[in-house]
Amino acid sequence: MKELMELIQTPAGVAVAVFGGIVALMILARLVFFGTFFLAIPVVAAVGGLRSGMRRLAAQFHSDNEDKAPATQISATMPREAGVPAGEEREASSMVGGFRMPRNLWYHPKHFWMKQEPYGKVRIGFDDFARRLMGNITRIDMLTFNVQSPGKRASRSFLKGWVIYCDGKTVRIISPIRGRIEVINDRLGREPSIIAKDPYGDGWLCTLVPEGDANPLDKTISGMHIDRWMRDEVHRLRHCIRDHGLTVLHDGGEIAQDLASTISASDWRQLVKSFLSD
Repeated sequence: MKELMELIQTPAGVAVAVFGGIVALMILARLVFFGTFFLAIPVVAAVGGLRSGMRRLAAQFHSDNEDKAPATQISATMPREAGVPAGEEREASSMVGGFRMPRNLWYHPKHFWMKQEPYGKVRIGFDDFARRLMGNITRIDMLTFNVQSPGKRASRSFLKGWVIYCDGKTVRIISPIRGRIEVINDRLGREPSIIAKDPYGDGWLCTLVPEGDANPLDKTISGMHIDRWMRDEVHRLRHCIRDHGLTVLHDGGEIAQDLASTISASDWRQLVKSFLSD
């Protein structure tokens, strides 16, 4: 021990002691690091297992609640829920080319009106031009397809379009937008003719959440563009009627209210599909 103390007091001994201390600190640091790392592995695994278990319990609880809820078929004749009609549209209307067009709505080129609602939902319906072309609707059936969500027993319904019945004639109209159905207008099952009476109010069709990232309102017409678009559509309708030799206009140029009853089924179907569906 005496020789070791004397050695440390020499310059070489000091250097050796300093170097040895550095090496010892490095070894200690490595032991601490690897010890913490290997200790953290089971801790992280335990936390992850706990979180996974909680998620499974929550999913099972949600699934059980869905199973207990009464199942309702989504169709126009057996609707799921009633919504609140957009009554302010009646006061925001103006006449364009003989058709009533509320200014606070967006219009799809296939003559559907749309209104943005909270949480990304969109309410849609037929505009005045469309309801005049279709005439007296005696029945309307909604075309849907179901999607089964992963891990869930209940499926969700998505909109495809409608089958319209008018005076014994039928036509299939494809929806301008696809999306998950949220609310169906329950009144249409009992009184489909309300579409002709109040297309912007009680005659709305449904509310849905659009599919994809694209905003469905990007392809619509609004504001100052409504007048020109509707006048062009009226002009196109007159040419179509003239080319097919149809008599569907009253004096003054207005379309007959009972359009479906005045022309053949094939002419009516062709006329409706050329303006209202792809």
